[in-house]
Amino acid sequence: MSFLKKLKYGYIWQRIFVERLSEPLHLNLIAVFVFLFGSCRSKIAFDLILRQQHAFGLLKAADRAAGLGLKAVGVIEFGVAAGAGLMNIQRIARRITKITGIRFHIYGFDNVTGMPPHRDYRDHPDLYREGDFPMNYDLLKKKLHPHVHVIQGNIKDRLKAFLETLSPEAPIGFVSVDVDYYSSATDALTVFDGDPAKYLDLVYLYFDDIHKEEHNHRCGELLAIDEFNSRHDRRIIEPHAFLANRRVFKQAAWLKHIYFLHVLDHTHRNETRAGEFQTLDNPYL
Repeated sequence: MSFLKKLKYGYIWQRIFVERLSEPLHLNLIAVFVFLFGSCRSKIAFDLILRQQHAFGLLKAADRAAGLGLKAVGVIEFGVAAGAGLMNIQRIARRITKITGIRFHIYGFDNVTGMPPHRDYRDHPDLYREGDFPMNYDLLKKKLHPHVHVIQGNIKDRLKAFLETLSPEAPIGFVSVDVDYYSSATDALTVFDGDPAKYLDLVYLYFDDIHKEEHNHRCGELLAIDEFNSRHDRRIIEPHAFLANRRVFKQAAWLKHIYFLHVLDHTHRNETRAGEFQTLDNPYL
């Protein structure tokens, strides 16, 4: 979907006024120039690619994979629904492959028929219900590239076999979790219970359903994150406290949806840093 098509939605105008136009004028003027003449990297840096969270996560994963000497990286979207997100991921991935040389193996998990029955209050039945967000699989499949795979069925039932097929040559580097329910998010996060070689040492995550007033750490995806952390000693999911400080535009809401999986039992996290000794200059000497 092009930017101009998205302008018909009211929430897009709200985001433009609240997030973008509240930023310094000179940055917005520079962004116009970048939009017209900038490279793919610069457009991602200036939040000029639709679904900025996907662009950020895919580029970071590709750069990290390249730094580890890999040629490919895996990407997962949990909760495909109508498929707009998955189609957006494949479009951005193609552009990032051109500038990094890293290939993407893209997977989407969805039960196709819509959301399953909720288990209890932790699944936010006040916000979501059985049958929400169904998929037209046959139509979506025609729009997906051969390297994009939709894995149909219950997430919990499909993940074990999926992990067994994953190759360390294309480890998971970016995951988008958009499953609404606590129970589904808990199942989705078991994707990180595999061999450490099947992940980048730092995996970039996007959690969609954490921003509403009703969301909290006793329900939904936030509770699933907390419980994941309590179950693991050497893997932890947490946000980067200084992520906004490193972005050109700091008011964007998507920044607070970004988390990081630290795979502390990854080989790379336990190797002594190579290269020359690090030194600090003392201007007073």
